[in-house]
Amino acid sequence: MSSKTLALLGNFTAFIAAFALVCAGVGAFLPAPKVPIVTTKLDWLTEHGDKYDVLFIGSSRTFRQMLPEIFDEEMAAAGQTVCSFNAGVDGMRPPEDTYLLEKIIARRTKPLRLAVVECNPIRLRQREQDRDTLRAVYWHDNVRMGRMFRAAFLSDGKKRSWGGRLEKIGEALPIFAEHAGYWMWKNTNLGRGNEFLAEWMEVAFSNGLLADDLGMRSDGFKPIAEMDAMDEAQIIDYKKSLATMMEKQDRGGTGDLFSTCELREKQLLIERAGGYMVLVIPPFVGTGFFRPKPDQGMPPVLDFSDPEKYPELFRVEHRSDSGHTNFAGSQIYTRLIVREVLPLLKKEAGKK
Repeated sequence: MSSKTLALLGNFTAFIAAFALVCAGVGAFLPAPKVPIVTTKLDWLTEHGDKYDVLFIGSSRTFRQMLPEIFDEEMAAAGQTVCSFNAGVDGMRPPEDTYLLEKIIARRTKPLRLAVVECNPIRLRQREQDRDTLRAVYWHDNVRMGRMFRAAFLSDGKKRSWGGRLEKIGEALPIFAEHAGYWMWKNTNLGRGNEFLAEWMEVAFSNGLLADDLGMRSDGFKPIAEMDAMDEAQIIDYKKSLATMMEKQDRGGTGDLFSTCELREKQLLIERAGGYMVLVIPPFVGTGFFRPKPDQGMPPVLDFSDPEKYPELFRVEHRSDSGHTNFAGSQIYTRLIVREVLPLLKKEAGKK
């Protein structure tokens, strides 16, 4: 290799190193990104987090369906005094939920008692409404990128020919490339100069953040207007979907190894914070249920996805749509969670 080539390589390496240092320096001065719902809840928990000893973590099926007020009342009636907070966020899936859980726990100074976590596998594809937004970017740190890489390229356990393997890699590559772009966006702090100016000039910067994302009681639960009732056409579609679901014997699977590992990571975080983790499969109509294999040390799973076992959760008058209960159904759902959680807490207390 010629001295000119070596010099070019050295200059390129120096440029990359200097660029990385500048990006890191800029990031140290910038305020945290303002992510709708997420930032509102994190800011609240930064100031009030130790007030709560129970957390709910998950997607809209947690955010819009688990009522801390009802949970606390039912627990108190059973002789268990708790204070719970709903940290659910619309569309949140692993590994984003693990990232958020880390941030919440890092803000605590008192032990956690219980975390009710929605049981979901790692999702590779971003929701269309989140693509190219801060919501897609904020959680793409180095740890999460490593987990996305494994999920994209190493989770296929089937025996395949070399051609088949290359085909699967080709399918995963564009999806992973999108996540790699978000990782670059996060680490280079591209487009965040306006946030720095707003912070420096002490200008209010809302970016769509709403105080009522915390709900009327500031406990994180927030129903939506559409959850009141379905119209006639929606009821017809819902009944068809429910009938199709009930005809199928196999409505889900045990997921891939890395999704199970993600659950264990959450479990470790919660246990290190002094808490006990319970997994919940919400009452939605579909076939993509994630039921991890029962294994020594795995958290217990409360499965509310069975219309025969929990018919009240699937009645039309208790539904907003195929994915969510309405407000009345959410109250029933929360009470059922308490009913199932109490024996688990009693059993766990007996071990100590």
